[in-house]
Amino acid sequence: MSATIATMRRSPSPRRLLSWLPVLALPLAACDESKLPPMPAAPRPNGSASAVVVSAEAPAAPPPTTAAGRAADALFALRSYRHLTLSSDGARLAYSVALDPLRAPKQRTVFVLDRRSPDAAPQRVGGATGTSEGAISERSPAFSPDGKSLAVVSEGKAGRPAKLWIIDVEGNAPAKSYPLGSGAGSSLRFSSDGGRLAYLTTDHAPDRAPGDPDIHDLASPPPGQRLEILNLTTGERLRASPADLQIHDYAFTPDGNAFVAIASPAARPDYFSAKLVSFSATGGGARVIHSPARQLGEPRVSPDGKLVAFIEGLMSDEGNTGGDLFVVPIEGGPAKNLTAGRKGTIVAARFRPESRSLVADEIVDGRYALDSIPIEGGQGETLFQAEAAFWGLELAADGDTVAFTHASLDAPLSIWSGPVRAPQPIAATRQTFDKPWGMAWSLHAPSDAYSIQSFLTAPPKVEPGRRYPLIVIVHGGPAASAVAMLHEYESLAAEGYFILRPNPRGSFGQGEAFQEANAGDLGGGDLRDIQASVKAAVEAAPIDPEQVAIAGWSYGGFMTMWAVTQTTQFRAAVAGAGIVDWTSYYGQTDIAGWMPPYFGASVYDQPAAYAKSSPILFIQQAKTPTLVIVGENDTDCPAPQSRQFWQALAERGVPSQLVIYPGEAHGFSSPLHRRDRIERMAAWFQKYMPSK
Repeated sequence: MSATIATMRRSPSPRRLLSWLPVLALPLAACDESKLPPMPAAPRPNGSASAVVVSAEAPAAPPPTTAAGRAADALFALRSYRHLTLSSDGARLAYSVALDPLRAPKQRTVFVLDRRSPDAAPQRVGGATGTSEGAISERSPAFSPDGKSLAVVSEGKAGRPAKLWIIDVEGNAPAKSYPLGSGAGSSLRFSSDGGRLAYLTTDHAPDRAPGDPDIHDLASPPPGQRLEILNLTTGERLRASPADLQIHDYAFTPDGNAFVAIASPAARPDYFSAKLVSFSATGGGARVIHSPARQLGEPRVSPDGKLVAFIEGLMSDEGNTGGDLFVVPIEGGPAKNLTAGRKGTIVAARFRPESRSLVADEIVDGRYALDSIPIEGGQGETLFQAEAAFWGLELAADGDTVAFTHASLDAPLSIWSGPVRAPQPIAATRQTFDKPWGMAWSLHAPSDAYSIQSFLTAPPKVEPGRRYPLIVIVHGGPAASAVAMLHEYESLAAEGYFILRPNPRGSFGQGEAFQEANAGDLGGGDLRDIQASVKAAVEAAPIDPEQVAIAGWSYGGFMTMWAVTQTTQFRAAVAGAGIVDWTSYYGQTDIAGWMPPYFGASVYDQPAAYAKSSPILFIQQAKTPTLVIVGENDTDCPAPQSRQFWQALAERGVPSQLVIYPGEAHGFSSPLHRRDRIERMAAWFQKYMPSK
């Protein structure tokens, strides 16, 4: 047997496998072992299994030659607005954007836009802009309370530390800069008097000499995320958060004297067991305000300083917040669920000035809505809704002016703002996109006691009398959702496929009970929901029920691995960053804390609960040709999981291929790698389930 992974041969398939990207023959090392001997290649009884490591040293990529590749490039060339912030008076908003998203997606620029002038052009701002310092990226804008100053983090060229800039947006004073250490400068927030700026900073482990071992033990906690305050007059810095806490998110109190935060023990940081705490802005210990049953997100303090609002729910990913909306007295006491039994998922909420209600961003059955949620009883009301997706909700001090980013099934991302009942797109941020596929719509399928919502996308041309193949794309999470927006996997529709994006039980959008319905049952009811959605798609569109494939990433990758070991319904599969063995995964991932809420306990206490949902134990039933894809540096769903699945398929003679992307983590950052992934997927589906 060969001691290395086999180099991919150029495919004779009519859909090329990007032969311009060189591949390497490399051994793989397991993520929890410092060194392994060369890995033996899996046997290939019929020559149908191979493994590929895509080179990081690729030559300049030529234009794509496939319909899927061209569609993907067109999507990746769209602007992605991030770090949206609205001044307290609602007069201005700021955001960051990559001006060259295909070639320099990490190089972001900050713009300010005056909302008082409908035709105003965004103005580029940044302390290093136009100077010899030449920042490579500027991000995380935050307005001062009076709206006249903007804080911006500027990341310098190699060897230059990041800086914090305070910019006079009216141009009446020169910008001031303050040095920041490496890892500093996220989640910027001004104190109410504008004299101090808080931000999160990440500790760094001591440097190791080359060849020194990397030691992990409880006496040496990992680098943590702390909260610092910068005095903008004196330049003095203060570490405000207690040394024994990791800070995941935070908010100032209105008087600027304290913080509330979502925090976990610094010795073993774990977002999934974090609590809501309060501590002084001058340092000292923390006081627990609320110990949740599930996970927490989006802490906000009421304008009168008496209440803390937060979102609590079963969440599988830090930063992907969704659940019920709660309030709790800042001095402590019982928390109150404001949305108990509601058939939707709250993803953000902001207090109105009277402190008696909040404006909430909610996913409801595939749609997004802005709602008014009262604190003292009542259902509230829907203020604005659309079959679209809203992110980054901002609310001005008047309690009525909002700003958020907006995308839909037909329109790319733009920034919307205005009265909460009638926000409008800001003309300067609108983008055009000529969809290289057909119409997309929402549909529903009965499954057990649920109505499962999905999005179905048609190929660019549907001929009368013909039936088309279908690709099912399962979203990540599981606590997440497919939303009404242009999606990169819709690029596969340009090849002549229908694309189905279902929201099985466990997804956002139908309330907390639905969100928890797959706990203890991963791969059970959620797979039935996916199959029911396929049936509904076949009934709703000219789809061949014998030509159905499945793909997904993260949780979707697990569901793909699970599906091909449970049924032969699918003609082809692509498993991205999946989980094949929950027992080994528990010891490999750096986010093990998300699993006990889903499985009922640690894998070391209830191994059988994890084993029953592990695809590797059912590998004898797998027959579906499967492409396996993963990033080399993925610590969420580490590469050994994908390698184990591929090796098992290969040993059993199932057509399969493993593709590992160097330098990529769980979410791919390189547009070239993302396009390559789409084209490899298209080639795989065309080989085993041709669209023509």
